[in-house]
Parts: sequence; structure tokens; C-alpha cells
Amino acid sequence: MGSRLHTVTLTGFKGGVGRTTGAAALAHGLAALGHSVALIDAGHAVPLQEDVVSKVRGRGSSPDESLLKRWATMLARDYESGSRIQYIRTSTAAYLATVLEQLWREAWQFAVVDTPAHPTASVFEATRQSSLLLVPARDAANAGAVSRDLPEEFLDGYHTLRCVVAGSSNPTLVRQAFAPLPVLEAEVPFQPELCDSMISSSPARPAQISNEKWHKGCLRFAREVAELAERTDACPAKANLGLIRT
Repeated sequence: MGSRLHTVTLTGFKGGVGRTTGAAALAHGLAALGHSVALIDAGHAVPLQEDVVSKVRGRGSSPDESLLKRWATMLARDYESGSRIQYIRTSTAAYLATVLEQLWREAWQFAVVDTPAHPTASVFEATRQSSLLLVPARDAANAGAVSRDLPEEFLDGYHTLRCVVAGSSNPTLVRQAFAPLPVLEAEVPFQPELCDSMISSSPARPAQISNEKWHKGCLRFAREVAELAERTDACPAKANLGLIRT
């Protein structure tokens, strides 16, 4: 059996903050660094609160063609990533746990989990099993709202929690809004034209990666996340003695 599987979950209970873009960017960067990456779409799980379903459906929520699947298709065809990225969709927390166990048995190196913007059993299962939790935000208002809405289960394991600036025009304000939670140095790269082409592309003709700036941003993001995942897996859980920026 190979090295330990590192599970990285992108979470936060607010839509449009960069979870799916961040998951795709991280998967691309990790694969370009030579890691095997399973890109897991946990956005189709049944919410703990059934009435939330009608409020969160939107672009990319179709079980047959999620936005994350379009990203995964593009990444798998990219010459930098090749066959080192595999897309997996999980529909329940139990299935997610089974998938993560199988990936560990098959000696995959990273599982990157994209979660929905509402509380589901899968979100908390991913949180429980994660080496690292990433909470992205595109602007200061998003950052403040997301950090206020994080459940105690996330904060109790704060040594695994990192906030992420995602494509902001003013990253300093986003970092300040996240305080006192720890924030990654690297940012989620955001290229509007690439994201727009991803949304509008068809399954038969997926978008192509051609932006060198985006690629380099993915590498910086992936290097920092990979280092943190290694460190958190090597350290025992700590009590929540107060959140301090690291």
C-alpha cells in the first residue's frame, strides 16, 4: 500500500464563493506536480434539511452533468494532467466514506472534495475525514458571511482549517474579513474567460486550458495545500484553544 491518502475538502455554506473553481484548480495543480488526484463531487447528497433543496438548485446541479464534471473532463484531457485525475460523484455520506476508503486502498495520493452550499451528511463526513478544510471567498462580504456560518465541528478542528482568497480584486480586504481564522498565502486562481467557457461548453466539446497565468496560480495553490496536508496528517488533533492566524 502506498503513501497515505490526503483528503482536501472545499466547504462553506454560501453559494458562488469559489468552491468548485477552487477544487478544479487544486486538482489541476496537484496533478501537474505529479500526484494522483480523485476529484469528488459531493454536491448531489441529500440535505439534512429537505426544504433547502429547492433553494440551492442552479447551474451545474444536474446529477447528469455537473459543472465539476465539466472541469474534470477538461483537466483529464489536458496534457499536463493526463490520466492522473479521476472524477467521482457521490450521492450519500456512506458512499463518500466507501469511496475514500477505496482510494486509500488503491494508494491514491489526493482526494479533492467539492461540497454544496448547504449542510448535508456528506459535508460533515468529508469534514470528518479531511486532512485539510479549505473555505474560499471571492470578496470581503462573502468571507465575513462564510466565517460566521461555519459550524462548531469545523472550528473544533481548526488546525486543519484554512481560508482561501478566490479571485478577488482586493485580497487584503478578504483576508481581513476572514480574521482571526488562518488564511492561505496562495490564492485560488480565477480567470473569468476560462470559467465562462467552462459553463457554456458542451460535454462533446469541453473547454481547453490555455492560460499560463491560471496554470502557474494552480501550481502555487497546490504546493501550499500539499505541504499543509502532509503536516496536518502527521500531527495529532489539537483542542480548540483559540483561533490564531498562522
